[in-house]
Amino acid sequence: MFLSPLPTSNPLRSTCFFYLFILSILLVITSYYPFPTDAGFIGLTSPDLDIGDKPFYLLPTEQDVTATVSTSLAPRPSPLYPFILSAITYLSRFFGFPANSLAWNTLAIAASAICMLLSMRLLYFSTLSCINKDVASRAILLFAISPYTYFYTLSGGITSYMILGTSLIMYFLPKSIEPFLNAATPSVSLILALAASGTYISLLRPTGAIFIIVIASVSLFVMLYNRGLSAVKSSGGILAASFLFLISISSLQLLHSHMYVHVNLHAFTVEMGTFMGYPRDALRDRISDISNTIGILYASILLFTWKIMDFILGMSDLRDTFLADKHLSIIPFLFRGCSGLFFLAPFNLLVIMSLVVCRKSFFANPLSIIMIASAVSVSPSLLGVAMSRYWIMFYISFFPAVSLLINRGNAIFLSSSTMIYEDNAKLP
Repeated sequence: MFLSPLPTSNPLRSTCFFYLFILSILLVITSYYPFPTDAGFIGLTSPDLDIGDKPFYLLPTEQDVTATVSTSLAPRPSPLYPFILSAITYLSRFFGFPANSLAWNTLAIAASAICMLLSMRLLYFSTLSCINKDVASRAILLFAISPYTYFYTLSGGITSYMILGTSLIMYFLPKSIEPFLNAATPSVSLILALAASGTYISLLRPTGAIFIIVIASVSLFVMLYNRGLSAVKSSGGILAASFLFLISISSLQLLHSHMYVHVNLHAFTVEMGTFMGYPRDALRDRISDISNTIGILYASILLFTWKIMDFILGMSDLRDTFLADKHLSIIPFLFRGCSGLFFLAPFNLLVIMSLVVCRKSFFANPLSIIMIASAVSVSPSLLGVAMSRYWIMFYISFFPAVSLLINRGNAIFLSSSTMIYEDNAKLP
């Protein structure tokens, strides 16, 4: 299991120590100077920790909403993350510290750090079982050097919990479905762990529910396609039942949060700011005028081109800064631009290259199911403004792909270097 002790020489141990070392330095710095963000601050001494939509998630307990709007009509988030924040608040107040205090920030950041460490461990063992040790070692190293790993640890937000949920599915899905596909009986304990992991991520936010619905639906299809209905009924009945359970509970969660989904989709489609310096509202008006004068087809092509560009740039963190004139610091803008330019954009490019070059390695691999679900889960961003944090929630499932591509490229380079050296040695 992924919680078993590690040998001293295991690369996971040194990578985890590297993560903790860098995080410790950042915690020391933020104990004196919290890092500014687009919406607040992150770090230990942040006056209001930027966990992302914090007032919304703390709405039922931290704010009086009865004065203006009935809570039954207000958008409701998925229940698990507000419960986690309430638990942190309760624990902080139990020791006499209010919300937004140093103690509250410490608890929130510590919980996020634990999520990241567990995710790193799960990433290593899932890649190790599905591919090999070299690819697994590179995958966790890439995760450890990602600036987003530290940013979302210091923010204490929902992103780290979503990354943990994705990595849990990465670990338990292959171990649950591969025995059945190989004509063996899956372990009941692993199936229950898979069901618990799927329930966990579906209760975090609506995109988690979409992720699980796709995972369970595609997995059921793979089971039926490879073994047939009779085999599913005989040896895969518990596994199939767990997938049906996950589809049901995730669908219920989407119904529970339908107002939240509706409000956010509407906000995506009317987002202000600029796209590459061009005002978004002016773009929408211009395309609408073209639709009325020239034709719907031409306007649809323009809209599709804009949304694809917006999606690719947004998922790479190479987008314009919203309401930049209201930001007192340029550090968030510069940090986001550097992180996107030098890490996330190259990472996304390597993902695409790997899925093309190494497609045979993933075609029959259960990790491909998780990659498909991850891509579907971020697809709503095509409707409006693409934000990289929605991609970060699921991008851990693509680290094995990037690592495999690097591993193959390294092997080709070493082979070519050896051939050149041998040819030079033969020269007089």
